[in-house]
Amino acid sequence: MTKVCNIILILLLGLFFYAGYRKSQLPVFSEFPAITQQEPAQTPTTRQPFDVLINGEKYVITPLFNYEISGLVVSCHFSKMLAEYRCDDLNIMDAGMIWGSNLNPAIYTSIKFYNNGVFLHFKPASRDLWQKFDLNQMSNNHLLCTNPELNEKIKALKRGDLITIKGCLAAYQQQNGWHRGSSTVRTDKGNGACETVWVDEFTVLESGNRHWLLACKISLAAFFSIILLRILRFFIVIYRS
Repeated sequence: MTKVCNIILILLLGLFFYAGYRKSQLPVFSEFPAITQQEPAQTPTTRQPFDVLINGEKYVITPLFNYEISGLVVSCHFSKMLAEYRCDDLNIMDAGMIWGSNLNPAIYTSIKFYNNGVFLHFKPASRDLWQKFDLNQMSNNHLLCTNPELNEKIKALKRGDLITIKGCLAAYQQQNGWHRGSSTVRTDKGNGACETVWVDEFTVLESGNRHWLLACKISLAAFFSIILLRILRFFIVIYRS
């Protein structure tokens, strides 16, 4: 019985590490929704500036353009430390996205994407990949939202998800004078090239690596459950003896 338990523990530990590795990789989809092949839709807006109040801090939101974007999340990041440093509770997530011709698994699975909370960085595996990757079909999106239901969906965002965001490109400012603008073109680079998006609608078209994330959680929970049961059995045997 002990030998069987040891084998199960080893298998669970192996599954945990393998699932952890797989969930960190961008998934390969058999087919991408047609909407993810399209360029982001940006149109003039008639929306007027408005205020929101979060944790006693007032933010002035200035809509710039109506905006809709669909694509693959290659990086998502939220830095609580950075948010506290800036006293910014409005920017709840940064999502790096690609779309169009970049949705070629041979391309995006060979590129390392990561987000440091301000910028989206990427590193192709070769010069050939660099030439095939379209820099104008990639964006880093600072997501703004105060709707509790949408906030939960956005905070549950995972690398590898296919999503659609509808809202508006916006600038926003705090009472202390700190402000952030938004890029309004997809062809700029460097500082100021990120899109700041006020989110009205947020849809996960398809989850990417959630089954591997679930496998991680289940294998780890099962591993420690067996360990605890063995410890409990050990003390029961001692007690009875």
